[in-house]
Amino acid sequence: MSSFEIEKYYPLLVETARDFILAHDLNGKIFYINTFGLKLSGYEKKEVIGQDVKIFLAPEALKDLNERRAKRTAGIHDDFRYESKILTKNGEMVPVEVNSSVIMEKGSPVGILIVARDTSKRKEIEEALVRSERELQERNKALSMINSIANVMHESLDLDIVLNNAVFSMMEYVRSPLVAIYLYDEENDILRLAHSHGFSETLVNKAKVLPLTNSLNSLVLKDKRIISVEEISTSTLIMDEIKRELRNNNFKSITVLPLVYHDEKLGTMNLIFKDPYTMNQLEETALMSIGKTVGLAIANAKHLKRIKDEIAQRIKLEEEKQKIQEQLLQAQKMEAIGRLAGGIAHDFNNLLTAISSYSDMIYSSLDPDDENIPYIKEIRKSTDRAASLTRQLLAFGRKQILTQKPLNLNDMIAGLGTMLKRIIGENILLETNLDPNLETMRGDLSQIEQVIMNLVLNAKDSIAEYGTITIETDNEHIDINNLNSKGLAKPGDFVVLKVRDTGSGIDDEILPYIFEPFFTTKSENEGTGLGLSVAFGIVKQHDGWINVSSKKGSGTEFKIYFPAARTSEMDIDEGKEHPATEKITGKGEKILVVEDEEIIRSLIDRVLSANGYCVTLSSTIAKAIELFENSQEEYDLVLSDVVLPDGNGIKLVEKIKSIKPDIPVILSSGYSEKQTQGIESIGVNYRFLPKPYKPSQLLEIVYSALKAE
Repeated sequence: MSSFEIEKYYPLLVETARDFILAHDLNGKIFYINTFGLKLSGYEKKEVIGQDVKIFLAPEALKDLNERRAKRTAGIHDDFRYESKILTKNGEMVPVEVNSSVIMEKGSPVGILIVARDTSKRKEIEEALVRSERELQERNKALSMINSIANVMHESLDLDIVLNNAVFSMMEYVRSPLVAIYLYDEENDILRLAHSHGFSETLVNKAKVLPLTNSLNSLVLKDKRIISVEEISTSTLIMDEIKRELRNNNFKSITVLPLVYHDEKLGTMNLIFKDPYTMNQLEETALMSIGKTVGLAIANAKHLKRIKDEIAQRIKLEEEKQKIQEQLLQAQKMEAIGRLAGGIAHDFNNLLTAISSYSDMIYSSLDPDDENIPYIKEIRKSTDRAASLTRQLLAFGRKQILTQKPLNLNDMIAGLGTMLKRIIGENILLETNLDPNLETMRGDLSQIEQVIMNLVLNAKDSIAEYGTITIETDNEHIDINNLNSKGLAKPGDFVVLKVRDTGSGIDDEILPYIFEPFFTTKSENEGTGLGLSVAFGIVKQHDGWINVSSKKGSGTEFKIYFPAARTSEMDIDEGKEHPATEKITGKGEKILVVEDEEIIRSLIDRVLSANGYCVTLSSTIAKAIELFENSQEEYDLVLSDVVLPDGNGIKLVEKIKSIKPDIPVILSSGYSEKQTQGIESIGVNYRFLPKPYKPSQLLEIVYSALKAE
């Protein structure tokens, strides 16, 4: 048969084809539709011919049509194949696979030929495959969750692990935002909340205990079957206060499954949803299996937990006893080291006073171009460095005089921010989290700044390259019931400073020694080992304490507690500044000097005598009292050391003031504590001169005291 003869049958093939075949002109007017097309669409031929092709297009298909027309207008005449839907006469949507091509005549497009094949049955098969695949996934998911819980049951007999794993596995399986496990308390015949996720604090408080009479959970446990309530608000089996809390948070439905092992009733698992939760047979079977698996794990774990609790209690008592003993020993050790450091600093300050003063006197006596001036300057610089070292020792030993006043830690940290960033470098990020409602504390500004600086520097040194240092402040109340968790603490209200880093952390074996003076893990010449010990001493002197938590490789946190200031302490007068002196030489005023160190006594005599004062010297309290009583009207001022061989210089001053109350007093010492040595008891008419000091400082304070008098 020739091709010409075959072409005679083309109209018959098109007309009898089992596809929807349609042709329309370039304006969309239909000029042909085959028999199957009419059957599929439900139209008669006269209703279609001359109509716009849009009568067969679903709304979502119109956009595709417009895009194809735009392409044809642009001269693109390729065939098109796509999926769409045919709109039938009665409004049904029939899914089809469309092949469209341009009809050409004499080289020009005159219309569009559309061949659409009904894909309804194929779609049904595909959807069935999807459902089958989904069911298989659900089955595998259920089996996976059951296996997960079963694995925990075999790998661990810890009740908390079993409950936690059961809750989170169930959340993953059913996508329940609220999950709770209740365990049966046989002794009291109630259900107690053992583990939950997603429960608010209010809901936890209201749902801690469930009765086993006329309740949803009791019915589940009694019948050993799953019960679902699609509308919580209308259920009579849920306690009113629980129902109200769930309704207020838009929870709609609840499903409860029993946790049993053989005939033993162990508890229930509650799944709470914001939408109605419906189960198919597979899910219900899986949930029942889960209930039995969890029940078996709980039965085994509860027995072991009773044994472990007894052992843990015994261990805890022993550990607390050991911890208290270690804390006491450490406190005694640090106190002893502090006393030693303070004593060394006191004696050293006497030597430094002489060295510093005599070097100043030599310096003042030399001509500006004297060749010895550079050497004297080096002596003075070394003396200043040594004085700084003794101040650090005194800070550790808590022997410094503090100038306390109301302080706001937030303001201090903000003021130090720029300097701290410069110190730690650009490779370390400094973050702050400061409580805007932070309480006021009382303290020495420079000393607290020293604590912050030392802790930040210590954090910096623990970070190898890049990291973060975080400074936080907070208020904290400690009552008698939680003292054990706070180290060597005491009850009250406290201002808390935290310095946390992301550095290398501290080894457990090193941690007990970090506050000891000169202890350091740094290389030689990289640090004195006094940074943390000084911070420790300053904090203790402010009636506070430091807690340290660290893990090797995970950073360190220092948590410092300072007592919050009471209202009565807020406006205490901190004393007036010493008046500036225009002229610091004397006019023959008589001064009684009491100093046991011969080198210091001689120095004071030289300086004061050379500057117009009449000086009487004594090395003991007894001799000083004798001198004062025999010529009490002659002395204009008393300058006394605090620590003397036959008693306390403060007692001497009290005796002298009982004889002549208005006489000005200067007390001097390498260390002193107002609270313990009683300086404040002698009244306000005294001044304090800390060692080491320079001749100019001695002359200024003497002049100031006499001028005030």
